[in-house]
Amino acid sequence: MAVKELKKGKSPGPDGISNEFYIIFFEKVKESLLKTLNYIYQNDTLNEKFTNGVITLVHKKEDPSKIENYRPITLLNCDYRLLSRILNNRIKPTLKQIISEQQPAAAGLSTHIATIVIRDAYYEPQKSTTDAFFVALDFQKAFDSINHDWLIKVLRKKKFPDVFLKFLKSTLSNNFLSIKINQI
Repeated sequence: MAVKELKKGKSPGPDGISNEFYIIFFEKVKESLLKTLNYIYQNDTLNEKFTNGVITLVHKKEDPSKIENYRPITLLNCDYRLLSRILNNRIKPTLKQIISEQQPAAAGLSTHIATIVIRDAYYEPQKSTTDAFFVALDFQKAFDSINHDWLIKVLRKKKFPDVFLKFLKSTLSNNFLSIKINQI
């Protein structure tokens, strides 16, 4: 269950509701929450307040008077994070069928596999007289730059239900961010 997977000690989102609230009071709010999430799912409706995020700075190390010692994070509403967790749990069982074993981001695979693949890709051409070249790309934050329309097309080709894809597209496109300033 997605509520049990919520991590404690995380900052609440703009609505002020924390993960602990849902963990502690889930039995009392589950019917209302379920009705809300089902309404959103069935009507493909995510309003701005639900998806509102606030970008803020978090001090990470050393001298707090230096801007480079801060990093930006986006605080999202807990119910939106919960919805994301539910979608993640629904899609997770199919990932091993969709993602190649050579992709270290695949569920359940360790990054040491990437090291083995890179090693093999480097040494294999040296065994033959064939010309070869090696390209290494850094895909850090790749999801931030992925084309969401392409992602939906791939999932459709993999036979994900249209209602799920429509809902996923809504979560990807109906986001609203604001920036918290004068916080230091």
